[in-house]
Amino acid sequence: MALDSAGNLYIADTLNYRVRKVAGGTITTVVGSGPIYPNAGSFSGDGGPATSANLSFPWDVAFDNSGNMLVVDAKNYCIRSVDAKSGNTQTIAGTPTKFGYGGDLGPATKALLNNPESITVDSSGNIFIADSSNAVVRVVDALGTISTIGGDTKLGFSGDGGPADSAQLDYPTGVAVDPSGNVWVADVNNNRIRELTPSGPMVPSPGSVVNGASFISGGLVPGGIATVFGSRLTSATGINETSGLPLQSQFLNVSVKFNNTINAPLFAVDNVNGQQQINFQVPWELSKLVGSNVVLQVVDNGAASPPVSVPVLAAQPGIFVALHANYQPVTSAQPATASEVLVVYGTNLGPCLRPRRMALPGPARN
Repeated sequence: MALDSAGNLYIADTLNYRVRKVAGGTITTVVGSGPIYPNAGSFSGDGGPATSANLSFPWDVAFDNSGNMLVVDAKNYCIRSVDAKSGNTQTIAGTPTKFGYGGDLGPATKALLNNPESITVDSSGNIFIADSSNAVVRVVDALGTISTIGGDTKLGFSGDGGPADSAQLDYPTGVAVDPSGNVWVADVNNNRIRELTPSGPMVPSPGSVVNGASFISGGLVPGGIATVFGSRLTSATGINETSGLPLQSQFLNVSVKFNNTINAPLFAVDNVNGQQQINFQVPWELSKLVGSNVVLQVVDNGAASPPVSVPVLAAQPGIFVALHANYQPVTSAQPATASEVLVVYGTNLGPCLRPRRMALPGPARN
């Protein structure tokens, strides 16, 4: 079951091969059509209305950060999405009607699942799947890439205190994520709840990426200065500033990358009393992506954070400091006055147009 942003209840009605909605005391079918149990379920409907799609043992339902509904279509061995705007269905993970284990580090739509039973979404938009008969937990990131983060595909019990992907699970049927990024798994045949604690860098959410001057979140401006906050971003301590030009794109074995291809120039990598941040320049290459989203990851010693999707903006002005003509800062004790000329240092002002050339006087004519 799941609630949408309006508080409506959604039920995975497994044996009726449908997802149903309860709103104001009234129940309706919102996903699924065709036969009901004991007749066999089937697969159809991708690209069309969700109410015309066919499911087979829908086991769980959730919502992503854009309000799209996610359905665990267990016996079709896939995860399906219902677009919040169009109401159409598409497969976002698994190969419909084919079961198995495979596809890690590639497109989730080409992977193989085996009786997935639970799904959840974290604040960064990563989709976690309890891939039950494969005895693993898998994640689909913002780039649509699937990977295994818990379990080694062998049914059993082992691995507490060690790497999660070397542990053994026995038919995990439930998965949840807490605000710190820890993944909780219902390891049903082992009669336990297991916790997978991330060990690499963690950027909690898109709101952790902010304007370097105003600390306002909401997007990145090509060429501007930005800051990313998080945990386990670096093993270094103190305030560590880069030096020289051009700015380094890797510093103290730390980098900030976009869409898995573009590295940002770095200003500083800081870790003071456990508070960690990286100050960087947003790559100019992102100017072609204004109006869309870009995927950001922090890499420390080869380990990458789960990706977060951040909008690329044309401008988001932020002011570092304003100075009087004598270069003293403008403060409440020394406020600016009417008609005074100030020096302002800012960032994310948007593209600067080349100034026009002043025309030179031409020769005198009669």
